[in-house]
Order: sequence, then structure tokens, then C-alpha cells
Amino acid sequence: MIAISVGMIVVTLPMIRSEHAGLFSYFRDFADLEEATRDGALPPALSRFVQVGQMWSCDGLNSAAALEAEPQDRARVAQACLARAEAVLDSVPTMSAAHQARAAALYALGETDEAVYAKALSLITGLNEGGLALRRLGLAYQLSAERPFNQGDEADAILILGSAGYRDYLVDYFLYYTDQRDWLVSVLQEQSGNADFLQSLRDRLAEEAAQG
Repeated sequence: MIAISVGMIVVTLPMIRSEHAGLFSYFRDFADLEEATRDGALPPALSRFVQVGQMWSCDGLNSAAALEAEPQDRARVAQACLARAEAVLDSVPTMSAAHQARAAALYALGETDEAVYAKALSLITGLNEGGLALRRLGLAYQLSAERPFNQGDEADAILILGSAGYRDYLVDYFLYYTDQRDWLVSVLQEQSGNADFLQSLRDRLAEEAAQG
């Protein structure tokens, strides 16, 4: 009995260490993500909880900080995130966060068509997930110079509009992406939550005006 217990410890200890390393790979910003991939790979993770955390972290590949990073550093992180997302999808092919992380990585690597397809898979597998809708729409805005918005992007915008916790991010997109304002207005104008969006927009503009 003791021999069996010792054997189990010998087998599981490396797994615990690996999972511990994965658990602390929730990177606060791109600098953390860049540091964690200096050896070329993200820590492996077995639990779904840790896997999802890593996938959400990889979505930071297209943040402002990532876009300002050295091209070789961003490419290295993108390759690491792509490999990790594909490894996760091998075991959990319906994880929408992994499809979105894969989309972000592919876009960072210049694979636009594949990124669009991966983003669509994220929508199919995570249709009603507001946090992922927000990330998909952010990528759609970045893609909009090369690819027009599609019905999936409209669905994400409407889903975000209906979530009080995420609605203000639509204001961010509206103010930042000036060339795409007409598209967002056309999507939201017939929705029941449009008045809430407009109020949030007025509040934001008033705040900015007060700050000078």
C-alpha cells in the first residue's frame, strides 16, 4: 500500500508542478506574456480553468502594448500562443477562448484569412459569451481595414450592447475607430439598448470635456 502511494506521488508530482506553472501564467499585460515566452513556449496546463486563463491572456497579442513591441518579440509570443491554443483545441475542440486566441495569434503573424476563420469558430462555439464577444469585436475592428464587418460581428456588437458590464467598451470602440462609426450606429440604432449606449456616449464625452 505504501509502495503504491509513493508511486502515485512520483507520477503526479511533475503534473502538479506543471499545473502550478500554468496557474501563474495569467499575464497581466503583454510584457508579462513576452517574458513568459522567452524560451519559446507557454507553461503546459491540464485543468480547463488554467487553459482558459492562458487563452484569454493570449488575446493581448493585439493590445496597444503588443503592437508597440519589437516585431520579433510579438512574433515569438504569437507562435507560442498559437501552439498552445492548438494543443488545447486538440483535446477540447469546442473551447471558444482557444479559437479566439488562435485567431489573435494568426492575425499577429499576418495570416489574415485563417484569423477570420478562427474568429468565426470562436463565435460558433461561444455565441453568448460577452467577454469573448468583446474580444472578437476588437479583432474585427483591427481587421476592418482588410476585411469588412460581417453578420457575426453584428451579433457580437448586439450581445455587448445587452450587457451592462461590457456596454461601455462599445463607446471605446466608437470613439477610437472613427472610420467605422457609421457601421456601429447602423447596427445599434434599432436595438432596445441603443438609448443606453447613447447615454454612455454622452456621459463619456461630458467627462472628457470636463477634463479639458
